[in-house]
This record gives sequence, structure tokens and C-alpha cells, in this order.
Amino acid sequence: MAYDNKNPTIIPDISDDGQIFEYVRYRTLELLKGQIELYNVTGELAAFGVYKGGLAQKLNTLFPNRKLYLFDTFNVFEDKELFGDIDEMGSDIDDPEYQQYLKDISSTTILEEMPHKEKCVIKQGYFPNSLKGLEEIFALVSLDTGLYDDTYRGLWYFYPRLSQGGYIIINSYTNLNLGVKRAITDYENKFGKLAKIPIPDLGGSIIITKS
Repeated sequence: MAYDNKNPTIIPDISDDGQIFEYVRYRTLELLKGQIELYNVTGELAAFGVYKGGLAQKLNTLFPNRKLYLFDTFNVFEDKELFGDIDEMGSDIDDPEYQQYLKDISSTTILEEMPHKEKCVIKQGYFPNSLKGLEEIFALVSLDTGLYDDTYRGLWYFYPRLSQGGYIIINSYTNLNLGVKRAITDYENKFGKLAKIPIPDLGGSIIITKS
């Protein structure tokens, strides 16, 4: 593709066997950045569902002059009763090795990997309680929790605060085992249709924009 000759800002993750992961998502982020800058879209960045910080690091790299709010418990799934649809995450959540892998997540280790740490704002806790004191508008938001409740609440909060020409990218939309698609459908049924664009990335994401 001709786009590959443009010296991309961010490089997709490469596994031990040489496979490139998340190529489509990361290249899409670069294109969204171009649109945001071309049309002077105002606002900050947010990642709700940080996990190991891979996507957040890419956002921080692409937008070094914008604040990046990182929403997560950084103590993933410790109390499963807090998630009404935790079973939708699949059987891996009960695997001891996977649980230990998740427990290794911390805001400190994630910040260490950020190229522009001074622009990162940790919002630790359960959403929407972690919103306390926040008054921003947003140009680009990532929702990546895989859960119905969090996806619905994320749309409820971020979409009204999304600048015109801004984007929300939501992971796991086409994964029928999760509640993401159902959350978006329920949001639309209550608040009206959204401008949605599915993309064929590894996580089955969908992009929402506001014109």
C-alpha cells in the first residue's frame, strides 16, 4: 500500500514469530490523527480500559501536545461482582496464570512506557466514579473494556463531550461473545443513531464520529 511509504509515526507490535499485530488499528489511528489536525479538532484524549498500555502509548506518541486521560482500575477484575456481565469475558478470566498476568498491571508500570509522561493523567478507579473533577472536551477516545456496562457508560459520558470532527474507537464490537455491540445498540435506541464505521482490525473495532 502506498500509505506504508509515508514513514508512519507508530510501529505495530511484532510477535516473536514475526507476525504484525494490530496493523489496521494503528494505521487507522494515524489516519484519524491526520483528520483531527487537518480540521483543527479541539480537545484532549482518553483511553477507558488501558490494560497493559499498548494503545495508550500509541496515542501519547501520536499526540504529544494533548493530555491523555487514562481510565482504569489498574487492578483488573479483582472483584468480579462489580461487573454484571463478567461472564461475557470468557473462561480465561478464571485461569490462575491469566489472573496473575492481569494483577501485574499498575499505573506506575504503564507510565514508565509513555514517551510523554507529563501529558498523561491517571484516573484510577471504577468508572464513572473516576470522573470526579474532570471537565474536558475530547478529540479522540478509546473504549476498550469488552464489557456492556462500561461501554454504555463510556458512550454516555464521552459522546456528548466529543468535539465535532472527533472520534471514539471502540474495541470488540464484532465479537459476539461480548456485550459491546449490545451496549451500542441500547445507547442508540435511547439517544439516537450514531455515525459508525466498522474496521477489520484484530479486535473487531468500530469508529464513531460526530459531524
